[in-house]
Amino acid sequence: GQIIWNTWHGTPLKALGRRDRSAVATLGNVQKNLALADYLSMPNEFTASNMLHDYMIDKIYRGTILYCGYPRNNVLHPLGEKPGNGKPDEGHDVRRYAYMPTWRSRRAGFPRSYASAHLIYHLLRLDGMLCDDEVMFVNVHPLDARNLSFGGFKHIRPFPSDAETYAFLDTCDALVTDYSSVLFDFAPTRKPIVLFTFDEDEYLRDRGMYLTLDELPFPRATSCEEVLAELRHEQTRSPESKRAFNRFLETYCSYDGPETAKLL
Repeated sequence: GQIIWNTWHGTPLKALGRRDRSAVATLGNVQKNLALADYLSMPNEFTASNMLHDYMIDKIYRGTILYCGYPRNNVLHPLGEKPGNGKPDEGHDVRRYAYMPTWRSRRAGFPRSYASAHLIYHLLRLDGMLCDDEVMFVNVHPLDARNLSFGGFKHIRPFPSDAETYAFLDTCDALVTDYSSVLFDFAPTRKPIVLFTFDEDEYLRDRGMYLTLDELPFPRATSCEEVLAELRHEQTRSPESKRAFNRFLETYCSYDGPETAKLL
């Protein structure tokens, strides 16, 4: 007698279901949870089409697909309600960057030591190059956080544990990520997004993506120097790049709004 409402967690950039060669063993569990849901929340037609097809339920699903923005994204909308727990503690003259890298799972061919070493190396490099009027807040997967201590950094800090993640993200001036779906969530803010894709070849070799990085309207960086250069210079878009960015928003973020939770 239960009604099951499945709220997936982001527009997929990384391959899922049968396209993800590294996660064959877990495909059935997700497939079951999707197939049994009475309602599936989908942020756009792109997500719905790929999710149903690649979890192989497009011919058998009998529930209802609800096209709607994710309630958690409300706070990122320019007109959305801003919870108090995301209030910044820095002065207005301090540039706040958010770094939210995706998890390099061992399933995708990344040993834990490899992933941790690269993360720590890049954070050390960035910390040494950031200025006193800049601070970078880092939010990593809990399994990566086990191997990461922020005690020795000067300009790098973790997301505060007492703040809701997206409420705090909304207080930041720019986002640095890579292959994470957070880029779709953050895009409606129209704040700068930089893709730090230093391991593109290795990542794509085993995981794969639905879109190429060239199809995304965001600058890419492969070194810490390039990341900071992109963050520091004013990202002015040409008429063509503006059109590409607006097409991106129309395709992937058209259901986002300031009152999505109330509409649901």
